[in-house]
Amino acid sequence: MGKNKMNLNLENKVALISGGSHGIGLRIKTSLEKEGVIVKSLSKTEGYDLMNEKDIDRALKLFDENKYDILVNNIGGIGRGLDTYKTYEDCMFKNYLLTVKFTKEFLKNKNSSIYGRIINIASIYGKESG
Repeated sequence: MGKNKMNLNLENKVALISGGSHGIGLRIKTSLEKEGVIVKSLSKTEGYDLMNEKDIDRALKLFDENKYDILVNNIGGIGRGLDTYKTYEDCMFKNYLLTVKFTKEFLKNKNSSIYGRIINIASIYGKESG
C-alpha cells in the first residue's frame, strides 16, 4: 500500500501555488508534480514576496501570460507579534485579500471553460487571534 499511484487524471495540467516552498505548500507541490502536474510556485525562495505590491503585480501578470488549470491559495499566518493593528491588517491581507485577488484572476484566465480547480488554505489566524 502507498506504492501505487492513484490516477487523478492530472497529467499535463498546469497549477499555480502560493507558498509552495515549505510546509503543507511544499507537500502539495511535490504531490501534484508526482501526478504529472506542471507546477509554478510563488514564494520568497522563488523570488515572490507576496506582501510586496510589486511582487504581487508580477504574480498577477502570470495569469495573463499563462493558462492554469489549478490554483492553490496557500499563504497565511499571523506573522510576528500580536500587538499592533498592522499585524492584524497583514493577517487579513495574507489570509483573505490575496486569495480573492488570485482567485479573480484565475477565473478570468483559466485554461479551460470546463476544467478548473481552486484550493484555498488559510491559517486559523484568519478566524482567531493569538
